[in-house]
Parts: sequence; C-alpha cells; structure tokens
Amino acid sequence: ENRGFDAANVVLTQVDLGDQVSEAQVQALRDAVAALPGMDGVARADMPPFGGAEFMTELRSAVDPEPAEARIASVSPGYFDVLRIPLVAGRAFTPADGAAAVVVDEVYARRFGQPADALGQILRQADDADATPLRIVGVAAAVKQKSLDEDLRYGTLYQPIGSSDPVQFLVSRGVDAAPVEAVRRLLAQVAPDAELLVNVALDQAVARTQQVRVALMEAVSLFALATLLLSALGVYAALSTAVRRRLAEFGVRMAIGAAPGAILREVYARSAWILLPGLLLGLGLGLALARVAGDRLHRVTPGDASSWAVALATVAIMGALAVLPSAFRAMRVAPAAALLSRCDRDA
Repeated sequence: ENRGFDAANVVLTQVDLGDQVSEAQVQALRDAVAALPGMDGVARADMPPFGGAEFMTELRSAVDPEPAEARIASVSPGYFDVLRIPLVAGRAFTPADGAAAVVVDEVYARRFGQPADALGQILRQADDADATPLRIVGVAAAVKQKSLDEDLRYGTLYQPIGSSDPVQFLVSRGVDAAPVEAVRRLLAQVAPDAELLVNVALDQAVARTQQVRVALMEAVSLFALATLLLSALGVYAALSTAVRRRLAEFGVRMAIGAAPGAILREVYARSAWILLPGLLLGLGLGLALARVAGDRLHRVTPGDASSWAVALATVAIMGALAVLPSAFRAMRVAPAAALLSRCDRDA
C-alpha cells in the first residue's frame, strides 16, 4: 500500500533538549548522528509520520474564501530525502530559501488544480495576521501520518524548522539497518542532559498501530462468533418446537406414503422463511453500520461484495446446520406411533 514514505532502516528519535537550546546545538547533534558509521542521512522534524505528534493550522490562499484546516510540520532540509517522500512537483526548500519557502502535499495542492498549479502560490496562516507570507516551492506526495487506513482528509504544509521547540525528532536512515542502538549510545555520550523520549525503528512504530487494530478485530471477531452461535441455538430451539408440534402430522403423512425426503424438504422450506427475513434485516443493518465505521476499515470498502457474500453464506450455513437435528427428527417419526397418537387425540 502507498504510505507516502519508506520506513525501512529509519529510526525516530525524540529528545527534549531543554529550554536553553540553541540552533547551533541542535545542528551539532544532528551532525553527530549523521557522522555515525552506516548512516545514510539524518533530518530534523517536529511531526514525523507515526511519531505520535500532530499539529494543525488554518491557511488562507487566493483560492480559499475561508481558511482551510491543514497539518503543519516543521522539517529540516533533507527531510524528504531521508524518508524518501517523492516530490510530485517543484522542489524541496533549501537553507538559502529562508523561512518563507514551504512545501505542501498533494492533498492540499488539489485546491489549486494540478500539483504544478500550486507552485508559486502564496499562503498565510489565518491565526497570525502579521506572519510572513509563505510561497509554495514544491508539492510532496501525501503521507499517512497516524494510521495506514486514514483517509487523508487534511493536507499538510511543510515549513523550515527552527530551534524554538526544545522537543524535536531526529529522523535517521541507516544504509543496511535501523541504527536504533547506535543513536541511543551516541545521545548518551554527546547530550547526557537531554531526555530521550522516543527511540524506535519507524517500521516498528507503524506495526504498533496495526497491533492495536488486530487486537480490536480479534475481540470483535470473538463477539461475532458468540453472536453467531447464540443465533444458531435460537434457530434450533424455535424449529425444534415447531417440529415437535407437527410430529403427529409428519407421521400420518409418512404412513400414507410420504417419502422422508419430502418431509426433509418441507422442514427446510419452512425454515428458509424464518431465516430469510433475518438475513435481509441483518444485511441492511450491516450495510448501514459499515458506512458509519467506514474510516476504520482497512483494505476493504463498506460495500465489498465478496465480504458480504462470505458473511451471508456463513450465517446461512449455520442456520442450515441448526435446522438439521429437527429435520432428522421429523424424518424418523414412526408412522404407527403417530397414527395411534392421532387416534388417541381425536378420541
């Protein structure tokens, strides 16, 4: 699936450098990590994907009569190269551009038409009337920020990072492996007073979000299985009662020549009239709930025909199995006993 970035061999390291940190100190720390053996690149950011942070702002532009909400990420030059986030138009900003040059993602760029149409557009943050106008110099691919199934409703603005925030991420890519331990040991040596908040391989951070989803799906599956079994027991109880009331009738019919197969077909035909409304009602309610929970579905759409076919087939099979004991009971009625029972009842 398209995440918008490459997580292989990447480490997310979040450090609290203290309130008195300077730009030179932060840059020196980045350079020290970049000098580690086997390092392919290092960048700074305040909101890398799957780092747990998310910052929002409202942006004004020539095409937006009202402010548009968007994510805002502060990153250093080289960030897009380290995470291998493709640029679909324009270029990344450089130190020579200053603070006014920004990159937006393709989700936000759609406001201007094609990605190339966003280049050169001027943006302003709606909550800061005195802020410097921002000029778009590049358009990056959309990035999944918190989960692999998010709907990318918000665009993202990337601006040059400064040292005003003491808590920052280092995004480091190794050549052959994620240098988790190497980064941790270096920070302990060169920045012993810094608080290490996060130091994890990016692919592990992505996998953790899936583990939560898997655990939730397992719990939901267990509840669904329990519901299915209870439904089957309910069908069995209802049909067992209905068949028991007609045992004498079935016996009489068999006594006058009805075949056991005909009795079996009748029991299943009557059972179908009980199961069919339940299947249709369940399908309707299920479709409605699936649309409500559509943003939580992963790799499947609310109207996925194959998924619904499997669900309906499973319920139908369980219903057929629940009918089976009652159907066999109806087939095994002794005609003589049924006739005697009918005669006694009529007498």
